[in-house]
Amino acid sequence: MNMKNKIPFILIFLLIIAFYTIAYTIIINEPPHHFRLEECIQCHVSMPVDGAKKETPMRFVDNINRLCYRCHTQDIQLSHPVGMRPSMRVPADMPLDEKGEVTCATCHNIHQSRENILTDKTYLLRRNTIGKTFCIACHAQDEGKKGSETFSVGMKKIIKPTHREFISEAHGFKKYMVIDRNSPIDPVSAECIGCHDGTVGSDTQIVIGAGIWQHGEMGVSSHPIGVSYAAAQANDRTLRHMSELNPAIKFFDGKIGCGSCHDPYSISKTQLVMNNKGSALCLECHKK
Repeated sequence: MNMKNKIPFILIFLLIIAFYTIAYTIIINEPPHHFRLEECIQCHVSMPVDGAKKETPMRFVDNINRLCYRCHTQDIQLSHPVGMRPSMRVPADMPLDEKGEVTCATCHNIHQSRENILTDKTYLLRRNTIGKTFCIACHAQDEGKKGSETFSVGMKKIIKPTHREFISEAHGFKKYMVIDRNSPIDPVSAECIGCHDGTVGSDTQIVIGAGIWQHGEMGVSSHPIGVSYAAAQANDRTLRHMSELNPAIKFFDGKIGCGSCHDPYSISKTQLVMNNKGSALCLECHKK
């Protein structure tokens, strides 16, 4: 077979490769929330019924929060509490479950588009807004509260300082000093610093580099942010190995962040990830 006769076979072969490459790319890179019809039963007990109203609820095969956790294992670290009854009024477009408790689906609609018409990420939120603006749909009612907030976890009432209380104390002096502009901190820490350091302000769109956070007036205890814990531990034997630490202490790509020690949803004093009585939290990492 001469070269001229081989050309059609080569073209067909290339077309087949191109087809499978495109198909593979679509399947592998398909956003995980773009569910195909046959995938409904991964979460629901049955398939959608033709002619049924779009808003007709479909039963789940398990608790919806556990269904979300199957994929979002890391996202629960700093997520809003679920399985609890809110103390404030929740808007109708943010549905609670049949027990009147918050679920992942209260804030997120997993079947909506991942981007809006401006190609901005929606984070699958039920309203066309993100960040603080989204949160105040429920939490604006805390505005008049002084010093503490009461909310329900199951049958138990818990009183804790409001996050707003800490924000009111955040201004007055520079609390964060950047030491490495080429090593940006994690988004959670950027959000924290955006509010709690008045010299940075709330515009967290700017890139904030790794640095040092002052916990009080100048000269009082400070802590690094955006630094690799493994690298720090290798150079400082007074730090425990990461494998020894309480799993409540979180790292962000292996780096220390505000969320390593603090959780905005924690009910512990100063919203720490664990009780610090006897410097217990500090001694998790520091041997002395």
